[in-house]
Amino acid sequence: MRQWVADNYPATKTAITEYNWGAPDAITGAISQADILGIFGREQLDYGTIWTSLSPTSPAAFAFKTYLNYDGNGGQFGGASISATSDNPDELSIFAAKRYDSVLTIVVLNKTSGAITDSIGLANFTPAGAAQVWQYSSANLGAIVRQSDISLNSSGLSTTFPAQSITLLVIPQAQSVMAVPQPVVNAVTSGASYDTGAISPGELVAIWGTGLGPSAGAGLTLDSNGLVQTSLGGTQVFIDGNPAPLIYAGPGQVNAVVPYEVASSSTANVVVVYQGNPSAPFPIPIAATRPGIFTSSGTGTGQGAILNQDLSVNGAGHLAARGDWISIYATGEGTTTPPGVDGRLSAYNGAPLPKAQAACSATIGGQPANVNYCGEAPYFTAGVLQMNAQVPESINPGNSVSVTITVGGVISQANVTIAVQ
Repeated sequence: MRQWVADNYPATKTAITEYNWGAPDAITGAISQADILGIFGREQLDYGTIWTSLSPTSPAAFAFKTYLNYDGNGGQFGGASISATSDNPDELSIFAAKRYDSVLTIVVLNKTSGAITDSIGLANFTPAGAAQVWQYSSANLGAIVRQSDISLNSSGLSTTFPAQSITLLVIPQAQSVMAVPQPVVNAVTSGASYDTGAISPGELVAIWGTGLGPSAGAGLTLDSNGLVQTSLGGTQVFIDGNPAPLIYAGPGQVNAVVPYEVASSSTANVVVVYQGNPSAPFPIPIAATRPGIFTSSGTGTGQGAILNQDLSVNGAGHLAARGDWISIYATGEGTTTPPGVDGRLSAYNGAPLPKAQAACSATIGGQPANVNYCGEAPYFTAGVLQMNAQVPESINPGNSVSVTITVGGVISQANVTIAVQ
């Protein structure tokens, strides 16, 4: 399935939307569910939907919590799968992944009716300190319980896994003595208006701070599937654990695209990782939409990034005629139909252009303008909005006529202009 996607429609998501392994209210069902989720992650499935009702206290629900919120404080299993093999996966299965903060997370499932003592070997990973142990078993079906830490060395660890249990090991990685200083995030703003506040799914944002990236700076590159890379010059950005496509990475500024996966969240943590060293999480609210118009100066004010009807760049030397249609370039439109894909260039391989789900409108010179398109801009990365609007016939001309857009009831920044003759 992954090869079909790579050949025909790069970055299309895969899903198993109806499955049910049974026994959701028993420890055996919880272990089966944890096994399924581990396999889904290892095989790079994007979405899985269990076909049954789970209460928060169902044992099977704790399988999800092991991966998504094991400590009740947002602690998660890693997002980068690591090779992990068991001599007998029918009795003891194992899954491993590295988290954005370089922590190694390992899930071990004892499927038998007796305790098993075994060892886990580590390769190409140097641990720092002891391994945290979180466990779910028939000893307490109402909670994932923190156990005593396990000491380990560079070769691994040895421990006993209780009968019919789910064990999560959380192992920090030792930092090299030559590691770069910890990146510091001071602010996250719109990449168009530079306003602070919430961020929206798919929005191009600017992250400000110190030690965020290479001193020479690194610009956007595409991977072999034509997607915007999520790593530039040793810099990565994770928003609620989701890797963000990167437009630019430098020591004091990183420009990124907010992953669409945050749409279901009310807040998100932004983490910048440079040379393997993560920043402290920077919490920021999530809004459905937050439109901002790009400007020619790159400051968020003044002449807007606008194309005239003849495709010339709008400005004092190329004014738009009243009654003409113009294209306004912005970001922050939120979710789209069909759904936007993180980092994919719009109209890639003839794919349909996603349209903004929220209602769109525009004003030019303080007057409502007709809008006939509000969606992704062709051949730009997902998250760049193009709104086609008609310049009202009755407005007063000039080189600095005000222009705003509204998406989902949220208006763009003030002091953006268009030149009209």
